[in-house]
Amino acid sequence: MIDDSSDLPKNFSRMKALLNVDYPQVHRMAIAIYHPERDTLQTYLYDEDVDSQLHNYEAKMSKCLSLQKLVAAKSERVINDLTVFEGKGNFHTQVILQAGYQSSFTVPLLIDGQLFGFLFANSRETEAFGTHLVERLKLIAKIMALMLHKNHEKLRVLRASVESLKVAGASQDPEAAERLQRTAQYSLIIARHLADEYQFSDVYIDFIYLYASLHDIGQIKVPESILLKKGALTNEERQVMERHAKAGHNLVERLIDIYGLDELPYISVLTAMTHSHHEKLDGSGYPEGLVGDAIPIEARIVAVADILDALLCERPHKRAWTIEEAFRELRSLAGTKLDADCVEAVLNNRNEIQTIREHYADQVIMLHEGSFMSVTSALLERNKSLKNPPKD
Repeated sequence: MIDDSSDLPKNFSRMKALLNVDYPQVHRMAIAIYHPERDTLQTYLYDEDVDSQLHNYEAKMSKCLSLQKLVAAKSERVINDLTVFEGKGNFHTQVILQAGYQSSFTVPLLIDGQLFGFLFANSRETEAFGTHLVERLKLIAKIMALMLHKNHEKLRVLRASVESLKVAGASQDPEAAERLQRTAQYSLIIARHLADEYQFSDVYIDFIYLYASLHDIGQIKVPESILLKKGALTNEERQVMERHAKAGHNLVERLIDIYGLDELPYISVLTAMTHSHHEKLDGSGYPEGLVGDAIPIEARIVAVADILDALLCERPHKRAWTIEEAFRELRSLAGTKLDADCVEAVLNNRNEIQTIREHYADQVIMLHEGSFMSVTSALLERNKSLKNPPKD
């Protein structure tokens, strides 16, 4: 029985197990999810008899011409002899062949014309995908599309609620979309880098990306006189600013309760991010003064992503730092204030960081950035010196 729960991996594996009762020749089944804002297909769910290494990676949808044709035609594709592609074809096809698969099935996951991703199935046998099996796989694709659509709609409700609160509170945050999207993409890079060591699933990584842009919603509760202040905060103002972490956590929990969002996958990731993204490894952070591994890993991830973006962006009180300057600062904070593994993930992915930075062109932002200004007590006190980054 497939239940209507948030446990997509379990439901997906259960569907494949049921399929294999009648069609044991299906040795691999996988879902890639589509993110239109990044033009990417991202590995998401998979159940396979051997590790094909086809996980924790993404491809540009604009370069997947054959998949685009399937979407346009709203149709499936069956290749009953993949050996014709030996030595040619894309990366995905070559990895599938190297894993010993001989035939494949592909179908887009569509709801009312909206693309959510693709279902892939593979067999170690040629001529594996007959008419009846194809119809069964198309049914599974419809079920998975509905599950993904349900989660998408719940996440849309959450985001819309946050935006409504901003409007109701006459929020004038000028950074919004670009800054938050950069932070989300930096978080994605970090999560992928940590995936093997921390045993992150592709679904978990995807929700790190989706939730990261909501981590700072508690700033809705901060008065504009503080949030938009150009100069250094007073001690009293800093205390008000530091309340936004708990405020964001409380707000998220209220929205989850009001809209019944507790079934969203990994919703605890979002609550941890909102509550703990200003904690520091040495206990000097807020709101709880957590130390080391007591800080949830998702909060440690988004903290580094958030600070990286603040360093790289222009502010009224500082110019945008170069990547070299920002990386030097992150190194100085690694292991004491910031998670060293998360910092290493940033340092090891310089080209991706640069691409994201260039894609989301930043503007001068009249926002006093709490996450940047609270990295350390030194940073809190030296706004003016930020115009001259530290030297080696």
